[in-house]
Amino acid sequence: MSKQPSNGRLNIINRDAFPTFKPSPKDAYPVTCRIKSVQFKRFSMDTKHDELAKKNQAIEISSSEIYDNNKRKPNNGIFSPLFGADSSQDAPIFACACKKLTGGANLGRICPNCGQEVRTIEADLRHMGFIDIAPYHILSFHGWNAMLKVLKKDMMEAIIHTTRSINRAGNTKKSDIPSIMDLYEDYDEKYAELTGIPKNIAFMSKIPVYSSRLRPLMEQGNYHITMLEPNQIYLDCVNLAAVVKTRKYMPTVDAELEIQRNLNELQKQFNRLCEIIIDLLNGKNGAFRRSLASGRLDNTSRLVITLGTDLKADEVDVPYQLMMVQYEGEIANYLSRIQNIEISKAISLVQENQMVPHPIFVKIIKQLLKHGNGIWVLVNRNPTISESGIQYARIRKIHDDPTDMTLHLPPDVLALLGADFWENNSTDPVGVRLEAIPLKNKSVNV
Repeated sequence: MSKQPSNGRLNIINRDAFPTFKPSPKDAYPVTCRIKSVQFKRFSMDTKHDELAKKNQAIEISSSEIYDNNKRKPNNGIFSPLFGADSSQDAPIFACACKKLTGGANLGRICPNCGQEVRTIEADLRHMGFIDIAPYHILSFHGWNAMLKVLKKDMMEAIIHTTRSINRAGNTKKSDIPSIMDLYEDYDEKYAELTGIPKNIAFMSKIPVYSSRLRPLMEQGNYHITMLEPNQIYLDCVNLAAVVKTRKYMPTVDAELEIQRNLNELQKQFNRLCEIIIDLLNGKNGAFRRSLASGRLDNTSRLVITLGTDLKADEVDVPYQLMMVQYEGEIANYLSRIQNIEISKAISLVQENQMVPHPIFVKIIKQLLKHGNGIWVLVNRNPTISESGIQYARIRKIHDDPTDMTLHLPPDVLALLGADFWENNSTDPVGVRLEAIPLKNKSVNV
């Protein structure tokens, strides 16, 4: 017997009657809700590594191999199984946080070592990989962009493309172009105040490796298979990190120059990786817009908008095809009743006549629009910048012209929707830059 307090914690009021009972370490049951807001903040990659390492969630990437003897993935490789499955072909991995308790037979058990539940880590994004180049550092994403404002692009490009030469005495020549190591040593004194970013955020000795679940190994074309660029970059970084960490034990001028060359190459590779990730995040198909800020609603349609001069303020006209697709169920049910045929056959007939108007379906649609209060839709001006950008309107009729694939709007609502008209001398309807219309119950995005 239990009660659920308002704070969400589970209160077992008869716990003492069952001394052998071991409750789950989860003491709160959060309510699932949609994301209300997103906040961004800078963080130190090295600090992040240390925090995850304490939880056994930091994967130390040091192997340049993808498979061990073509049999299994190494735990310390860029496709470590600790990341979780990298494709739908991989079997799910069951483990607790510390990996002491593993296997599907232990699913749901509480690990006595870490106190965490054994669960699938098929796409466990708690785990993060790092390529360690300590004691050396390169600029992080934030550090690189901050230094671009201080030293400008030409100087920053010169830094990572220039290696100092050696004079006749065997010493490195002085140069007006600093190295990445110089930037790190002089950062607090010369640059911190100008960038406004602490040194531990501007530089990193742990290069992050994001989950293999998000970067499949290969991309298959019509005639060839290509390894994806992020994987090539990570493999190069692993090899470069191994060279850098080996050279530190060679206190010679040659070793210093070799380290400088490798740090420059690591910086170029990391900068390219950041460009790839930014492309994955931004744009219409990017992760933020696709998952958080946008996305087509279910059962919605998107149409070009044109002017309907004879429409009332609460009316719109739509194409025949829109009604046949979005109201397939209602039309099929109506056809099944009036022709006394099976619903499966009625659905097939609706689908066969979706594109070219058929007289019987035109009559059914007209009847549906007249029945009761008719069919009402939400007309959404995307992006929605004010509450007036969403209008509630009744579908008056379908277009007489079967080739007209636009949504007709009345002139009364154009100002409220922020419609942007332009003049033309033709007899065609005047174009409007409007985008979306979700239908009531049925999503119809226009």
